Amino acid sequence: MAGSLFEFFHYSSNYSINFTRFSLLTNSQHNIGKYVTQSLSKHKEITMVRSNIDHVFSKRSPER
Repeated sequence: MAGSLFEFFHYSSNYSINFTRFSLLTNSQHNIGKYVTQSLSKHKEITMVRSNIDHVFSKRSPER
């Protein structure tokens, strides 16, 4: 009886540890995905601004 009870507690504690590890892993993956998408959108905005600036300067340069 005591052995089975100990095994049960051992199993449940292992399960909870694995579950918290799994939730931490999925949470970090989600945060990394959010960070990557945010940085990609920022990069898109920066390249758009740069291309606009280049476009403006290429328009201006012949007049000089």
